[in-house]
Order: sequence, then C-alpha cells, then structure tokens
Amino acid sequence: MMAAVKTDTVLMALCPAGVFYSVAPQGVEKFVIVDRLAHVDDRELFGGTASETFVYLVKAVLPGSAATVARAAAARIRARFDGGSLELVDYALMRPVDEIESVRIVEVDDANLDRRVQHWGGHYEVTVQRLR
Repeated sequence: MMAAVKTDTVLMALCPAGVFYSVAPQGVEKFVIVDRLAHVDDRELFGGTASETFVYLVKAVLPGSAATVARAAAARIRARFDGGSLELVDYALMRPVDEIESVRIVEVDDANLDRRVQHWGGHYEVTVQRLR
C-alpha cells in the first residue's frame, strides 16, 4: 500500500512530506498515513488459509481550515485504490481493492483553537492468497 501511494506523483506533490506507516514524526505536515486496521484469515474446508483479507487506512493529513487540498488528495487516493489492483510479492490479489469507508475528519488543536488539520482518505479492503 505504501509503495502504491509513493508512486502517485500528484498525491506526493499534494503531500510532500511523504508516506508514513501508522504515525508520522512530530512536526511533519502534509503527509499520507497508511495503517493496517484489520486482518482475517479466511479458512478453507480443511483448515488451511484459503485467502486473507486486510483493511488498510490510507489518508492525507494536511493543515488548514480549507478542505480543498485534502479533498484533492483523497480523490487521488480513491482513484489509485478503489476498484484497482496492487503489485504484490508472494501474494495474488483475489479481487479488486475496495473502499469500504471514506474518512473525513477535521481535527481541532486544543492548544490553538484556530488551528485545524484535515484528515481525508478511506478504509480499503484487500483480499489476497499466498502463493507460497
């Protein structure tokens, strides 16, 4: 997921600080977060794993009260993942990636009530099968 985000040059121009897994370093602004929210093994009849389903959060985090740039970043994230595919190593994608929930959060800084941070993106479901 992180590699797929990094290859989108338009999204990286909107979020130039980069892509981080789970948490960005303190003081960084204009970035993308990728985090794994859930994982389920789908068992086959004989107890082995038939497939695995992951849910990832992919969101742009941008300072400001206006949502224009955050909306554009979320649109790029959706265009990249929803109904799309991924290049995987040791796994085969079983169905297209699916946006199962959109994320639209405005965070207000408790220390400075005039400061806002936009969180825009989505939760994406990825179902794969191990090749080895």
